[in-house]
Amino acid sequence: MNHDRLLRRHFGKILCVLNFILGFMIWFQGSRMGLFSAPRPGMDQHTMLEAAMAVAKEGVLPVPGRYLYSPAYTLFLAALAKLTGCLPPAMRLLQLAVSSLIPWMIFRTSVYAGFGRTSAAIAGIMWMFCGSALLISLDFLRAAPLALCFIALLYFFVRSLRRKTGLRQAAAAGIFAGLCVLGRENFIPVVCVPVIFWFFPAAKSSGKYRRTVIYALCAFLVALPVLTYNFHHTSSIAVLPGNGKNVFEFMQGKGALSSPFQAAAGVIRRMPGTVLAMISPFENPNSLSLYAYREAIPALKILCLPVTLLFALLFPALLFRSRTILLTELLIGIYFSSLVFCEIYYRFRIPALPLLCVAGGAGAVQLAALVKKRSVSVFFFFLPAAAALGLTAATVPERMIPRSEREATVRFLLDRRRFDQAGELLLRYRKCGVASPQGERLLVVMLLKNGLRGDAAYWHAAFLSERTQ
Repeated sequence: MNHDRLLRRHFGKILCVLNFILGFMIWFQGSRMGLFSAPRPGMDQHTMLEAAMAVAKEGVLPVPGRYLYSPAYTLFLAALAKLTGCLPPAMRLLQLAVSSLIPWMIFRTSVYAGFGRTSAAIAGIMWMFCGSALLISLDFLRAAPLALCFIALLYFFVRSLRRKTGLRQAAAAGIFAGLCVLGRENFIPVVCVPVIFWFFPAAKSSGKYRRTVIYALCAFLVALPVLTYNFHHTSSIAVLPGNGKNVFEFMQGKGALSSPFQAAAGVIRRMPGTVLAMISPFENPNSLSLYAYREAIPALKILCLPVTLLFALLFPALLFRSRTILLTELLIGIYFSSLVFCEIYYRFRIPALPLLCVAGGAGAVQLAALVKKRSVSVFFFFLPAAAALGLTAATVPERMIPRSEREATVRFLLDRRRFDQAGELLLRYRKCGVASPQGERLLVVMLLKNGLRGDAAYWHAAFLSERTQ
């Protein structure tokens, strides 16, 4: 009994350690294959890393209006650089260590939200089975640290709801709200949402106005240095002056803002496709491809929980009928609503993933309870989960991956003399209807050059046999 109690008490910390171990394995396997090298010039990661190094080494801050990347994440990278002596591998692992707090925060948030320890444990494990989140925790992108800020905002806000005053918790929530806004500007409407929950009829009325003021004040004070710096240099108090126009025109086309009505109509017209991309099990690549990396890192083939299932579990989670589940799902909804004008790459989904895991754990527990009670309504709530699994099974990533990425993955394996793995991948491409004749020829030629005539004949016959079927 004591052992069970000890495990339950420290399960969140265990999740934290396991998350780091899994991330380290991914980094170690990838590094041995030549992955996780320094970002190349022209990449977003290179620009951010270069700016962070300048802050760490020389104390030179980026120029507002020209530098259009998250100020919070840039300063975070600068802190990592300072602590690690500007060594990128050590910076990656230190960022992983910070990001490993996420499953712990998911666990604690679920417990304080009243969903139970079983739900909390499921939610924390769900995060670790999202390989895309672990992979991006190792790259110089803001998604994982931003996810930590978002779940911390929810955690402290939930704690403030459970107390009569909760001023300290409100202040902490405000600090993380400010960091979320400095991380990505689309969080501005998101961080305004929680305030309404202090004014619910069922809420404890004591100090709701003070909590609101403290929350807003702390968020503003966190953002104030950046806003002041920007105003001094550009006469603009935006978090990233000029970035909104830049991002919108990048997503919607050059000159889209010259006709606001046409731009709005374009966003509305594309909305069904955008929503489908948000809930799709396909991890739409951008800068960092999960599908290319998992060919080199076997662990990523196992850690493949589809985000579609987490969205499906939002429905049974509502059976808790509490303010906290409403708050969690409303935050998720507003976050994704703020991205409707964007093309949804998988890294855009990562910041909200911890909240999806919290709701997903709650939904899984409610589904199990309905099955145990043999409730007729279980079939209604199983429908979204069954649809999610069906959509996942019907999704063939190989057909959706860009051709250039498929060929680059094959070339990567061939350069490292992993001929059998490259052959299996090429065969899979052919079976999926996206054959790469150039890659097949290259494999056969390289096998012949290395004196492996038997292997060359085998793969040539395998490709020919599949072609004639």
